[in-house]
Amino acid sequence: MQARSLKAFAIALAAAVVVLGLLGTYVVVYLFGGGPMSPQEKRFQQALLRVKESPRKEIYLKDLTDFNWDRACAAYPSALRPDDLVALVGFRFKGYDAIRWLDLEQFWGLFFIKGSTDVIPIRVREGIASYGGAPGIDPPCVERTRAKLVFRNEAWELHD
Repeated sequence: MQARSLKAFAIALAAAVVVLGLLGTYVVVYLFGGGPMSPQEKRFQQALLRVKESPRKEIYLKDLTDFNWDRACAAYPSALRPDDLVALVGFRFKGYDAIRWLDLEQFWGLFFIKGSTDVIPIRVREGIASYGGAPGIDPPCVERTRAKLVFRNEAWELHD
């Protein structure tokens, strides 16, 4: 009888450790990584990594995305507040105030805009690709047909 109690306790303790470990991992990802990545972010980052490993020095954004959009805006989100982001894209979009990576310096962002209601935010970790700005573009948004990333001075820049 005593052995059964001890075995049940050991199983319960192991389960608690696993649950706490998973919960801890989620909290770390949420607080320090800006939350879990969307499927679009994962696919975009994988495509950008393939370009980074190639000899290409420029690529059209439409070739890195598998979703529909009209224009793209680039920004260092750590310099943005949610209201600044609304001003950048031109409207208040669903979920803008729930983006958890805006104040994290290790990311820069591309905001893909469809119409006047939809935005797909894509964060890019500085370790994957640095962002060098958007020279000559004010605001830093470009139409789909002309939007491209250009690799210059060890960083990517959004150009039209």
